[in-house]
Amino acid sequence: MVAKLKYRPELDGLRSVAVIPVILYHAGFQVFSGGFVGVDIFFVISGYLITNIIYAEMLEKRFSILKFYERRARRILPALLLVCLACLPFAVRWLTPGELAEFGKSLIAVCLFASNIFFWLKSDYFATASELKPLLHTWSLAIEEQFYIFFPVLLLLLRRFPGKIVFAVIAVLSIISFATAEIGSVRFPEANFYLLPSRAWELGVGALVALGFGGNRISGDGLARSALYSGWMMILGSIFLLNSTMPFPGILALPSVLGTALIIMSAGTPAVGTRILRWQPMVWVGLLSYSAYLWHQPLFAFARTRSLEELGPVHYAGLIALTFLLAWLTMKFVETPFRDRKKTSVKRLAMLASPIAAGIFVAGSAISLSHGLPERKNGLAGQIDADLQRAEGLNEDCSGLTVIRECETGPSDTPTLLVWGDSYAMQLTDGILASEPGAHVVQRTFHSCPPLFDLTPYQPFGEARKGLDWTEKCAAFNASVKVYVETHREVKFVVVGSLFTQFEDATWFIDSSGRTVESDVETIIPRFRETLDWIKARGIRVVVFDPTPSETLDVGRCLARHEWFDSLDADDCQIDLTKGFPSLVKVHDAIMKLAQNYNIFSLRPLLCNGTVCQVRNGNILFYHDIGHLTKEGSRFIGRTADFYEVATGLPHTGPPPK
Repeated sequence: MVAKLKYRPELDGLRSVAVIPVILYHAGFQVFSGGFVGVDIFFVISGYLITNIIYAEMLEKRFSILKFYERRARRILPALLLVCLACLPFAVRWLTPGELAEFGKSLIAVCLFASNIFFWLKSDYFATASELKPLLHTWSLAIEEQFYIFFPVLLLLLRRFPGKIVFAVIAVLSIISFATAEIGSVRFPEANFYLLPSRAWELGVGALVALGFGGNRISGDGLARSALYSGWMMILGSIFLLNSTMPFPGILALPSVLGTALIIMSAGTPAVGTRILRWQPMVWVGLLSYSAYLWHQPLFAFARTRSLEELGPVHYAGLIALTFLLAWLTMKFVETPFRDRKKTSVKRLAMLASPIAAGIFVAGSAISLSHGLPERKNGLAGQIDADLQRAEGLNEDCSGLTVIRECETGPSDTPTLLVWGDSYAMQLTDGILASEPGAHVVQRTFHSCPPLFDLTPYQPFGEARKGLDWTEKCAAFNASVKVYVETHREVKFVVVGSLFTQFEDATWFIDSSGRTVESDVETIIPRFRETLDWIKARGIRVVVFDPTPSETLDVGRCLARHEWFDSLDADDCQIDLTKGFPSLVKVHDAIMKLAQNYNIFSLRPLLCNGTVCQVRNGNILFYHDIGHLTKEGSRFIGRTADFYEVATGLPHTGPPPK
């Protein structure tokens, strides 16, 4: 069932088909919008090769788990540790404390082969901010290593059974994993992307090819050619037709995975598709693919961090050339010597890799525990982080269904001002309390969840990537706010804040009866009016805050680079409203039209002169990121605009704080 695997140059050519689209996708070349499927191609190849090796050795009764992990260590660790070491000085020099602390944690995760879990908890792979994470790409290495903790043990347990039973067991487990991926793409898309249960089927498909064909190919030239070209079409279609707004992985990952399997099974036939894979430049790139994959993300991330402008095609061309130069050097002087037992014994491998890995772990721990070495550059790093601290309101934990005492402040025997909405409502709390420190404020907020009764966005795809589980939590949160208002008669004022772009950008909305509702401003705004009317009918003053002026520029990052590198003009960070997201412009116009019947407050007259908006006042930086305010920015604006009087319509008992 499994024949001894001979070297197949076309598999190295297939690795180049995997790595090139990944690199070009990360470089922002839109034509490779589905280039992320290169990782799935790698998974299938890896599953195929490793299963061939393990199962053949088991049948010959010479398999050793220790030797297996030794081979994995020789293959993975030397280049990975080198890249981590190379990243350290650039991270310490260029990253702000918050960024550096996260980088330190990612170093720890790499050492534990838990990067996928770490980045699942910390970031969305497709989000813009992920472009700045030097070690984000190591999530896929963690997937493979986690798979190979369990897979050899499974094969050992099955070694006494006939090959057909082994094949059937792997097939069933792969089907379960695929079903998990398909369900996860709808319910929990971020976990689905990063975690092993929804990725194992891709390695499993490679394992099934190995168990079914071993080192052999499809017999029959006509059938082999059909399989080969079908595989090519499926892979190329995925690379050029998929994009980050689609649910993935799941059924949309099938073409690239099955296409890879078809090519592995058929790329022995003397066809053009095989000759392309065996073409020497393709094989050469494939041989460099592991190191190239390791180097490209740190190079791109640090270049983006250090650049004062958006990188263009010429910049990326240079970075890609540097990627392959470093990959060649790494393969020649690191990968090849360490994979050769004659040049590097097991003892020497352990003596070199162990202290380096331990040092990286300790360095990551020290960076994380120190909160990102804020004393760098005579304390400037820490000051930048303090200046850009995000306005979270009363407590960073005041987001979600759980209500804690820290989400309420002020004397409880006075009228309650309820702050309700998403993260754009959180930031208002700081401004309200800055204008009236003695106010009785209750904060009920939930990240990305717009303030709507009986209607909730569903957006599992694209940058938001909030699945059905999140939609149900958002619906429950808003329902709990409704109950709170009904049962707390002391609530006299409600401040509503949100980005509101979900009204236009969500995949669709789901109402309380489970029906879907079209996602567009014209449809959702009337439902928003119903929510406001319900609050007003209880004699409560409700004020809607239009979201802070913003555009496509990450203002917080721009301001941080200005302060840290001292090489930007502050005017370079100003907001130009003509560059705003179309959905934000549309939603802003719709919200402002509500001013005929509701209390609407906009910061634009205060911050903007025409289409240009200021982002700082002296040493006070207003923006934490693309649209959220800093804590001090919210306080400054709150005092200037007198958020308390805006929210309540009441005069102060004394003059508002200056």
